[in-house]
Amino acid sequence: MRTRLVSVAAGLCVIVCILGVHGMILADTPKAALQVPAETPTPFLNPARQGLIAPTALEPVAIDAELNRIRADGGSIDLDVYRSEKVQKAVFCDIRLHATNVSEKSVMLWPGDGYDFPALWLNLTQMPGINVAIFDFIPMLDIVAHEPYAVRYMAGMRALREKAFAVLGDTVIDKAFELTSLAIHALSPYRLIVMVSDAGAERIPLVMDEYIRVYRDIIHNAGPIEDKELRALCQERKAAISRLLKANDPGYPFMVKVFGQAKTDAVFEVVF
Repeated sequence: MRTRLVSVAAGLCVIVCILGVHGMILADTPKAALQVPAETPTPFLNPARQGLIAPTALEPVAIDAELNRIRADGGSIDLDVYRSEKVQKAVFCDIRLHATNVSEKSVMLWPGDGYDFPALWLNLTQMPGINVAIFDFIPMLDIVAHEPYAVRYMAGMRALREKAFAVLGDTVIDKAFELTSLAIHALSPYRLIVMVSDAGAERIPLVMDEYIRVYRDIIHNAGPIEDKELRALCQERKAAISRLLKANDPGYPFMVKVFGQAKTDAVFEVVF
């Protein structure tokens, strides 16, 4: 069943952290040695860290200390960044907005320059009675014009979706939930965007584990792009996706209201 409580649940902090899922929700609602904060109500970022950081040889990246842990009267942001030889940056982001009791957790992983594997976006946005999850491998090449790329990276995503729905079962409230933001133009045709009950939210980590397992294999098997033209195309598309997500995050005005424009802009630069 459709609900007007949420017009769209995504954005991010896409840090991942695509940061705007909570904003999309609010838009239609009437009313390596860093200490990791406790997670509530659904474990998400800590299992993602365990599944990605050590297994893919990610190393912490120093960012402005003021951005690691942001605290304001109306909310908080916890932001950690990592990288590796193959990964340009992996961002783990936890956003809380106190007035609306919104929690948004995102993981955004970008391929390194010279690699063509998809970007990873994992996102869970929660507020009382609402849980929206987004899982996707964002292609770095046009999958129509580059069929071998689609076969290599997109073909298995249908099975991932089917497994996810099998795990979530009757906790699914809306399996055809979609984004109204232009950010959807960047996503794959096999993206999983689903609204679940609170009971379903408890199963989300199981779904995430499977996406991470497949993505780890993608990273491990990825080699540098040999073709200079394809390399340039991937770089161009990655930059375009970054710009698109950054410019079309409905959460931006809500972030500015709570954390100020300067801090919000700085966080968006890190995430995207």
